[in-house]
Amino acid sequence: MGRRPVSRPAALRCALDGTLRVMERQIRHGEELEMKRIPKWTAIALIVVGGVGLAMNFSNLRGAEAQVDRTAAIAPDHVQQAGSSASALAAVDNASLQGDERWQEVRKRWEFDSGAFQNLSLSSTDDVHIEVKTDADTDYLELRGVVSKEAAERTLKTTGEADGIKLDLTGPSRIRLISFGSGNNEVYLTLGLRDADQLRSAEFSIGSGTGDFGDFHAGRIEVDLSSGQLKADRLSGDDIALNLTSGSLDVNELIGASQIKLSSGMAKIAALEGDSVIRATSGMIDVTQRKSGNLDAEVSSGKIDIRTAEDFKGVYDLRVTSGLINAPESPGTDGDTIKARATSGMITVKQ
Repeated sequence: MGRRPVSRPAALRCALDGTLRVMERQIRHGEELEMKRIPKWTAIALIVVGGVGLAMNFSNLRGAEAQVDRTAAIAPDHVQQAGSSASALAAVDNASLQGDERWQEVRKRWEFDSGAFQNLSLSSTDDVHIEVKTDADTDYLELRGVVSKEAAERTLKTTGEADGIKLDLTGPSRIRLISFGSGNNEVYLTLGLRDADQLRSAEFSIGSGTGDFGDFHAGRIEVDLSSGQLKADRLSGDDIALNLTSGSLDVNELIGASQIKLSSGMAKIAALEGDSVIRATSGMIDVTQRKSGNLDAEVSSGKIDIRTAEDFKGVYDLRVTSGLINAPESPGTDGDTIKARATSGMITVKQ
């Protein structure tokens, strides 16, 4: 009687069990691991098992990711009069954190004299959502979210100034071996202003995550994002600087003089008003003008797509070292200039 053939799954289990037993014995006796050639399917199984193990461990590294109620009431003892020496509470007990002591839900409100709130600075390593309301009797800033215990302690001690506030919500770096979602906690900021145009300066530094702006205006806006996504319905100001190391920028309306820097990724502006300078090392620049203005776009390696405003009557100044240019003749000989440069890639202009 011949030997009964062994199925591939059974053979795989035997080979895998044998390999794991040898490795376990070597580790237990302090021996140096001896890496021998193993069958292909055994190697694949080891990779799968290791990946599952990393995923299981990663779920413990990602943080609480608690669901935050962005409309939750803020208790009276969590209300801070900006500039006052007395600190209001910040931390909130929340069962949704499931006993994870690394993270803390915070709710706090800083109140300013009407029209006095003019400067805002925020640093965070999580996903940040900004909302502005202009129906308030007094100026205020409300914070709701989940942050590290260190950031919660700093929030408790932050009293603010009479004309603004500087918030540091950064926490310890996290290990991100496998990503299911962003892995970040959520931070919600609500600004209550007497006048939508009263902010003089707004600075945001977001380590790795999402910067989500609705309709936001300040005399000067600066956003620094290490990696992730910057998105906005409308950003407007006299001077706007958006800096991304890697990721994507998606703005529906960008109004005012702007400077955009992107190391790698994509910058998309659906409606641009005002002069703009855009620099990308690699990636794609996609811009639609709503009103005529000077545009200076440059990418080392990638693609530039420009749709000009109906009232643009100026000059195209386009150059590619290696690649392709697809554009009509300039509609005029002076006035606003659309300048585009690509070392390697493609430039497309449409009227």
